[in-house]
Amino acid sequence: MTMHRTRSSTLLAVLILAAAPSHASEPAVDAASDAVCVDALYQLEVLRLGTRVFKPGPGDERSYLHDRDRPAEVARLTGQAEQNCSTDPAQRQAQAARANELVVALSPDCAAARERLATLERPDSRSSPATVERQREYVTANCPDLSRSDVWLADRVLARIRP
Repeated sequence: MTMHRTRSSTLLAVLILAAAPSHASEPAVDAASDAVCVDALYQLEVLRLGTRVFKPGPGDERSYLHDRDRPAEVARLTGQAEQNCSTDPAQRQAQAARANELVVALSPDCAAARERLATLERPDSRSSPATVERQREYVTANCPDLSRSDVWLADRVLARIRP
């Protein structure tokens, strides 16, 4: 997971520096633009990973992005990033760091870790308190609660191992 974080950070930094306009005397980005920027950078990274992505719908419904629509979505999100991200290098780097936090926090691994914790915490669970505490510590340390709505999420890919 550390290798993934490093590659994601590097790619986000390259994307940010490449997309940065050359005029750096612009005023600071407002909070709404900042949030749009961070979400766009996060989604660009998720789409770059090449896995299936979805947006949650009502209940347990999911709306998946078809492969043929991926390039148009990347172009749309790139435009959002260019329009809303700061041109100040320090602020742009902070936006990239927050986007990278979202990549980890909204990852399938963190979703599975949160689900496991919820299962362990159920009243009918027979798990030892030490097991529950270890899982709680793992989730707290590795999966910050940074929930978002209306963003693409990476889908878990279950690989079937044939006997």
